[in-house]
Amino acid sequence: MLPILLPTQHSTPRQAHPLWPPSISVTPGTEEGKARRLKQAKEEAQLEVEQYRREREQEFQSKQQAAMGSQGNLSAEVEQATRRQVQGMQSSQQRNRECVLAQLLGMVCDVRPQVHPNYRIAV
Repeated sequence: MLPILLPTQHSTPRQAHPLWPPSISVTPGTEEGKARRLKQAKEEAQLEVEQYRREREQEFQSKQQAAMGSQGNLSAEVEQATRRQVQGMQSSQQRNRECVLAQLLGMVCDVRPQVHPNYRIAV
């Protein structure tokens, strides 16, 4: 049985647009297929973009972790060296406190009156 053709349907493919490549011809229903293919291509492109984004994010995270790992060790070493220096200063202060106070009090309390060497007697 032959299909019944409506006035808007054609039994033969229409001529392609003059600017389209010669292999493309317009047939009934190609607009629907084209829309479906465009939608599918868009979805595939979105998936590719998401996959690429995830890969780049993983690379960034690994590089950041490597950089932060070395900085983390460096900051820990600096912090430890600072603690050692502070402890050394505190122990030195405790050891020398009495001696320094005795010297300071001796200089302040031991007053020896004498004429300054730059003083000139006016005649």
